[in-house]
Amino acid sequence: MKHLSDLKNRLILHYENTKLRVLSTAIALQTGGLSSAALAQDDAAFRMPTATIPGVSDDSNTADMVINLFKYAGLFVIWVFVILMGFVLVKNVIKSIHKARLDEETKWAEVIGDIIGNALVMLLVVVLASWLTTYLV
Repeated sequence: MKHLSDLKNRLILHYENTKLRVLSTAIALQTGGLSSAALAQDDAAFRMPTATIPGVSDDSNTADMVINLFKYAGLFVIWVFVILMGFVLVKNVIKSIHKARLDEETKWAEVIGDIIGNALVMLLVVVLASWLTTYLV
């Protein structure tokens, strides 16, 4: 029995060593292959991607760049807020209609008032976001 357990341990040891050698060889081959492909590239063909922001040019100073970056980040946040307000409007309308259907004491005039109130708030948010968009851009 002792002989079988020694044989098992040797097989496990050889398997782990072989697995490590195969993994190391694969990493070495991939690294060599990728580096040779990178060395084969022409330097003139490699260009970094560029992004253009309106109001920022090569001659702009850092303050202008940071201000424009904050403007566009602010616009992004504002319009995400508008989209979230749209979801809140739809949720409140559905909740009001559902409440009116389940509760017989709730009058449809209250539901219509809730819908109009939510729609006016949404309209104010959209108008404010539009005004800020024209002001910031």
